[in-house]
Amino acid sequence: MNPEFKMSPATIALRDFLASMAIGDFVSYRQLSNIIGSAVVGATPSLQSARRSLLNARSMVFEVRRGEGVTRSRDIEIVDGSGRDVKSIRRKARKGVRKLRSVSNYGDMPKQYQNTHSARVAVLSTLSEMAKRSTVAVAENSPETYRQRISDIVNKTASAFMEKVS
Repeated sequence: MNPEFKMSPATIALRDFLASMAIGDFVSYRQLSNIIGSAVVGATPSLQSARRSLLNARSMVFEVRRGEGVTRSRDIEIVDGSGRDVKSIRRKARKGVRKLRSVSNYGDMPKQYQNTHSARVAVLSTLSEMAKRSTVAVAENSPETYRQRISDIVNKTASAFMEKVS
């Protein structure tokens, strides 16, 4: 049985304050610290939880200004910030592929594990290719060319996957 999640009073206080901010507003860490009565910095768990809660429940995005505080993001800032997400996805996908490629006795694993291995390599490889800076640039500048490139990536990966599991 999973214990029921309950937000800390500090998280609730920060969430409620952040929820009242207008797009473009800035709040310093000092102000946030005064609200909860303890030090707040970018990595403070209660601040991270409050930001995540508002993103999930109210589609409100807040960016950290290192060493200063937090700003409620404008639409353009959200789009600009998503570039970090794409880079992170690519790094994680590439790392996952490296881990899976370190399997030393693929042929000795049960068939189900071989299939799982191959499927995950295919998915992670596809994500990595799709998140390449050059592929994203094509998407931003030429959506029709991007559709073709994505189709080629998926078809190539699917073919390699089918060869592996056959």
